[in-house]
Amino acid sequence: MTYSQSTGPPEFTVNSSGVISTTSPLAAGTYAATGTDTDSLGDTGRWSYTLNVHSTTLNSTPTNDPAPGTANTGELSSTRARVPTDGPRKTMRGGY
Repeated sequence: MTYSQSTGPPEFTVNSSGVISTTSPLAAGTYAATGTDTDSLGDTGRWSYTLNVHSTTLNSTPTNDPAPGTANTGELSSTRARVPTDGPRKTMRGGY
């Protein structure tokens, strides 16, 4: 199977093997790509792929100021993109 991407943002690509890649971490949002595919017999189909990226923020407040050499419960603050656990959706159209 060979894939050819027709539409989609430049930072979200699908190569000829169907591997999805990005040029950098993606900001929260929806990224969509469409294209065609061809199998070894020359049969063709159309595909579409949508990736939803969500932003998550984690916060924790320190509870103490420990003495030297003891454990510290510090502050954690992070925002990162993640793919939902139910995964992206891929729709294939054609004779497959």
